[in-house]
Parts: sequence; C-alpha cells; structure tokens
Amino acid sequence: MATQQQERRSKKRPVHELRLGRIRAAVWENSTENGTRHNVTVSRFYKDGDDWRDSTSFGRNDLPLLSKVADMAHILDRLGLRRDGVITQAAQILFGTRFLPDYPQGRLKLGRFRGTKITGEILDNKQEYMHAFAMVREAMAFLDRTLPLSGHFVEGRIEREDRLPFHPMRCARCS
Repeated sequence: MATQQQERRSKKRPVHELRLGRIRAAVWENSTENGTRHNVTVSRFYKDGDDWRDSTSFGRNDLPLLSKVADMAHILDRLGLRRDGVITQAAQILFGTRFLPDYPQGRLKLGRFRGTKITGEILDNKQEYMHAFAMVREAMAFLDRTLPLSGHFVEGRIEREDRLPFHPMRCARCS
C-alpha cells in the first residue's frame, strides 16, 4: 500500500514552481474533504557526479535565495497575481517566458516603413513573443534605433538638445 501511494506521489506534478538559481519552491494541489488545499515544498538542486539531485537540506549560502523564493510567492499573492497557488493569466502576460499557444497576445510586432503609407517598403521588421515589461523596453529601444533625431546646441549650455521631427506616439499603431 505504501509503495502505491509513493508511486502516485512520484507521478504527480506540482501545479506551479518558482525557481531562483538552485532553489525551487513547488506548489502542490491536494484534494481534501474540505476542498482543495495547496502546500509548498522547497528544495535545493545539486550535482552528484553527472546526475542532478535535489535535497531539502540547505546550507548557510543557500539562505538568501531561499528567502527570495519565499518572497516571490508572497509578492505574487499580495499583488493578486497568484490564486490558490496558480499563476494568473495577468502574471503570465506581465512576467512569463512561454506564450504559445495559450497567449498569442504576447507578441510584439514592430516595423518601420519607407514613406508615409504602411503598405510601402518595409525597412525594419521585428516580431517576437515576450512579456509586457519586455515589450515596452523593446518598443522604446526600437524607436530609439529607428527614429530620426535632430539636435542642436543651445547657446550657453553644454548639453545638446535633441528633437524628434514628430511625436513618437503618433507613429505607434496598436493592432
């Protein structure tokens, strides 16, 4: 009987994992008479020869990462980005790394065209799946790289004053 329970437990997968370096916090779902409950186990990965193993024993040097993994779970819960141990869709769009096939809206499409018509020749084109914060950073970097910039020196000042020939938000188009 004990071996059957161990087999079932070994095949069961956590509903969510938080990893930071060699430290992992796994969230497990348990069905009880009072409803579904979630428990967390924390482990540390280490290499034994050519094999990777995990342990629930932590050294002094592991404690800062252990604390950060626990903080991550707490922060996600406080922000409402994790419910019952499961990451929400909002958290996936904000911080995720895997988007397809469930989150096709995680795609950033950037393009620069010759002339004023969108149907003109494409000079720069980029499409990539990423989380929302990376989208903002990448879009700003794309604008910095591709928009023409004029500048001049104001008399009596050391800094150059840069100007775009048009407002960048007038160039942006959401689809």
